[in-house]
Amino acid sequence: MVIKKKIDEKESSFEGNPVTIYKDGHRTHLITIPKKIDFFSMIEERKTSVDPQFLERKIYGTGYTFANVGVSVCLTVGVSDDNYLVLVKQNRRDEDDEVLKLISGYVASCQRPEEAIKKELKEELIMVKNGEYLSLDIEEILNNKSAYLTRSIDSDKIILDDYHLDCLGIQYCAPTNSAQLIFGGHVQIENVDGLSLFHAEDVFNQETRKLDVFLTDDLFLAKVKEGGIDGELYKLENGLLKEVTPKEKTSLSEFFVPSKNGIITQKNIYLDSILEK
Repeated sequence: MVIKKKIDEKESSFEGNPVTIYKDGHRTHLITIPKKIDFFSMIEERKTSVDPQFLERKIYGTGYTFANVGVSVCLTVGVSDDNYLVLVKQNRRDEDDEVLKLISGYVASCQRPEEAIKKELKEELIMVKNGEYLSLDIEEILNNKSAYLTRSIDSDKIILDDYHLDCLGIQYCAPTNSAQLIFGGHVQIENVDGLSLFHAEDVFNQETRKLDVFLTDDLFLAKVKEGGIDGELYKLENGLLKEVTPKEKTSLSEFFVPSKNGIITQKNIYLDSILEK
């Protein structure tokens, strides 16, 4: 089954704020810059890579300013006695590649990261049971501990402006000149009968200059094992976990790339490279 159908259309009026990040001992400080930046300017900034050593010196020194900060959720789903990491497929037109990644988004102006990740999760994770859309308790999902543990993030305490931010940590990607806050979450499914998982994806329409929203079945479940994930990918369709044969060179996003002090030096990594470690 291959699904991709347009279900909505939205205005593409996103504006964010640059963020300066610096380390102070075991605390990571994020300072919001009161200057708005539009989506297209932000994407242009992400096309300019930064030297990883320079980035590390700045973060551990006077600070480094990113065009915006992104948010991702390390979301796991429990089915019977197994846990699965939720991955969605993205065609990255600016990078001319296709990757499996976490559900992610950006922090808009006048929006806190917690609000941004709740919005992304509510919009992107679609559960359908026997043809009926389910209402998800996003607060509960994010309050539950993710079953997947990653070592590729800076997990020190994060202070955003004047308050402590409750998340797993942060990553800095030198090739895309970007920073990503990582949240955790878990959904325990007690009864999978008739249940399917889908992904809602925003795609910019060059002609209308709006965002087309597509419902797709490009949501994958990677079985969690001790220390990571194994090579098995599944889709949950009508209550059945159906194994999906990965492409020979299935790419995972930068979230899975090994890091030093949270700093990542690759845009993506092949799934088989993860399994060899």
